Amino acid sequence: MEATGTGLTLEFREGGVEGVHALQEAAMNLAVEAFAFGRGSAEVLDVADGFGASGAADGEFGRERNAARDAGKPFAIHAGEVDASDINPAIDLDPELLVHMVHAEGLHLDRVADNGIPVAVCPRSNLVTDVGLPPVRELLDRTTVALGTDNVMTNSPSMFREMAFAAKHFDVTAPEVLRMATRAGAEVVDANCGVLQAGRDARVLVLDGDSNNLAGYHDAIRAVVRRAGASDVKHVHLS
Repeated sequence: MEATGTGLTLEFREGGVEGVHALQEAAMNLAVEAFAFGRGSAEVLDVADGFGASGAADGEFGRERNAARDAGKPFAIHAGEVDASDINPAIDLDPELLVHMVHAEGLHLDRVADNGIPVAVCPRSNLVTDVGLPPVRELLDRTTVALGTDNVMTNSPSMFREMAFAAKHFDVTAPEVLRMATRAGAEVVDANCGVLQAGRDARVLVLDGDSNNLAGYHDAIRAVVRRAGASDVKHVHLS
């Protein structure tokens, strides 16, 4: 992630308190900021940046939702990955983030819009696990949509690969995909990055416009979203 310019990662960290500590230790000497959505009991909020629930089908999560709210930390939850049955219960918890939403239907989309709940989609992972693909266009028309790579056991944590996949499989523009991979994720946790703007953290990725992948491009954003990769990175500055 550091080598390809990812300055902030939102991690659903398993293993409770020990798992969060392991993530923090792994990121200690890197420029990548690791935002830990801890899992397990509500006590993980003592060390985690937020709580990440596995899904409403796995439990009530009301105690964890309340504990996150009391701690002033975000609550995120998986929903609609395998089917639609856990989407309404997840929305009922008033989360700060929904993850996957592959099987979101009209009612769910309306509720997401009415409640202003951001959604993180992980289309490459969904393809690998054969659960379908999320309704990205419909979600984008209603709320903030961030692009995620999901579990490193199924996919590399490469936003370049995720952007290319999203651009080629959904009815989305290149600027929309770029926003999904940058500022949208930062907005989910109110991070001071994700866009070049005075007063923001200077987390900058410079690509080589004369590389084999990018030479002769006509639309810079489209070329970056659909063609760029790790070999095109010229410089990474993650302050």
